Amino acid sequence: MRLASFGLSDLGNKRRNNEDRFVRDDRRGIYVVCDGMGGAAAGEVASGNAASQVYSSLIAQTALLDGVRNGEADAVVRAGVALEEAIREANRKVFKSAQQNPERKGMGSTLTALLVGGDTAVVGHVGDSRVYHWHNGATRLVTQDHTWVAEQVRLGKMTPEEAAVSKKQNLILRAIGIRAEVKVDVRHVPIVAGDRFLVCSDGLHGYLQNEEEAGILMARKVALQRRCLECISLARERGGKDNITAVLLDVDA
Repeated sequence: MRLASFGLSDLGNKRRNNEDRFVRDDRRGIYVVCDGMGGAAAGEVASGNAASQVYSSLIAQTALLDGVRNGEADAVVRAGVALEEAIREANRKVFKSAQQNPERKGMGSTLTALLVGGDTAVVGHVGDSRVYHWHNGATRLVTQDHTWVAEQVRLGKMTPEEAAVSKKQNLILRAIGIRAEVKVDVRHVPIVAGDRFLVCSDGLHGYLQNEEEAGILMARKVALQRRCLECISLARERGGKDNITAVLLDVDA
């Protein structure tokens, strides 16, 4: 299958620094979005290091990537393990940097990655950036937010409406670089020609009303760049209080 993508990262309306970072590589099928946190520019360091480490770890495994691209079942299974380890290594790198530099203490980042090839997309995820998958006209959220409010909703202790206005919306339970080790969510998503993906930071999805609205943005019959600009514009028009990052991916025959 042929992969085509476009990505943009915007400062937003309120922030002075952009702590989001993204990677997109259509030839290898690698897509990463990171949203950093931490004062004194530490968030930028965390997200940049996390994104580059995952990318470096994956591109070093040429044979595996070739197998994934060719749809080899064993390679796809091993890709999940490789992606998880790449994210764990990124966590160790960011954590070590924070320990060695007092001014970066407490820095961290979300990290959401896609590795796409053959008839499968492998998703690796830590934090509250997201992956949306558009398939046959329907959209679903592939990832699960690792936030306190999301956990309360899953436990039935809070409604989605209450979560949307909670003062604890930004309380992240799992992130890259906060602890020496991190738990990584890994999922394998079957794909077909015509599928689309949106990988984004909370600066965008925080302004989406639901999965259907994400699907409307993804399904627009305009160029990828135009769709990406529309994502950024929507978030800015609705407040833009955070950095905004969107990577759109089209899967074609």
